[in-house]
Amino acid sequence: MAAVDVGRLQRAVRRYGIRGTAVRAAELVEQTLAGFEQEHVWYQLPLQAERPRRELDPAFRLVRAGEDDIPRMVWEIDPGEAARRLRSGGTLWLVLEGEEPAFSCWTFRGRTPIRAAQGGWLELPDNTACLEESMTSEAYRGRSVAPGAWTLIADELAGDPALVRLVTAVEEENAASRAAVAKVGFAEIGRARTAKRGRRLSVSVTSPALDGDGAFLRPLERQR
Repeated sequence: MAAVDVGRLQRAVRRYGIRGTAVRAAELVEQTLAGFEQEHVWYQLPLQAERPRRELDPAFRLVRAGEDDIPRMVWEIDPGEAARRLRSGGTLWLVLEGEEPAFSCWTFRGRTPIRAAQGGWLELPDNTACLEESMTSEAYRGRSVAPGAWTLIADELAGDPALVRLVTAVEEENAASRAAVAKVGFAEIGRARTAKRGRRLSVSVTSPALDGDGAFLRPLERQR
């Protein structure tokens, strides 16, 4: 019998809730057995131009986290991987109410880890940062924590005039998150569809801007 990773299970319950964790586990088993198709929508937010704002409730505060804060991440991730990301220049952001984590996310420059193409890294243009793994703790959902955090993070990044945009990918089926990113000014620039059947994996990218704003998405395309 396989050993249970208690830490990973606890992080999953914090992210999805008990019922959601059970559903997620069943989905992963089904995907492993039957394969799957998934589409991610890529968005960009201009940093050096006027953009919509969503203010964070004064009860919360946004902090740039360090290695000691890794256990407070809302999105499930291996702590060792989180530490490696921080040491290589990734930024972990937390929104706290007192000392309780309400939200977490990452931003990356140079390259970003990608889940939209089943793992690996995507190289980023010098003028681009990527927002990844945004997640609000179940107890804080419905309070506009994520849009408020994204507004403040964009403000921080805009302090570097070399950065002109922030990009992110959202699952096409996640209507709530897609609506949330639109509230703070993110606009769609492309889509990546991943299909897996047995050991065969393919990723296709569609974008009206593959020769412009969406050109960095081209390396996502692959087949094996």
